[in-house]
Amino acid sequence: MRIGEVFQNEAVVFFDRDCGFCRRSVAAVRALDWFRSLRFAPLQSTEARELGLAESRDLSQMVFYRNGRQWGGWRAVKRIVFRLPLSCAVGGALGLTALLAPGWRPPIAGLALFAGAALSPLGNPAGDALYRWVARNRRCLPGSACPPTNRGKEGCPSGLR
Repeated sequence: MRIGEVFQNEAVVFFDRDCGFCRRSVAAVRALDWFRSLRFAPLQSTEARELGLAESRDLSQMVFYRNGRQWGGWRAVKRIVFRLPLSCAVGGALGLTALLAPGWRPPIAGLALFAGAALSPLGNPAGDALYRWVARNRRCLPGSACPPTNRGKEGCPSGLR
């Protein structure tokens, strides 16, 4: 099986095009998507409206769409992570190091277990909470258009500075 066949069914990531943090996040994922297995489209696009995404979701949640199914928020992040080659390489390296490097076993094994738990269904409650916090504060995070003088005011609910 060739690498391209693994990702034969196109996956689309829908995001808020008016959000600087979202655009910067998409740029980072694009840079890590070496096999171009993801396509990106704004939630404000005609394509999103035709799929019913624009009406069914607010703009605070990215959507991973593939084969007629959709995942939002943390579950979309997990789907994206599993399609990035670097994620697979890092996961494999952590696992091998935990097995083969005697002096590194405890910290690496702990990190590997933490990553495995976070990306499994066990990690969904914490991942959902983290995603909601980031979505609520995205206008104040690096890459957003929120100027430092406005942080902590109406644009930034948590008062991030």
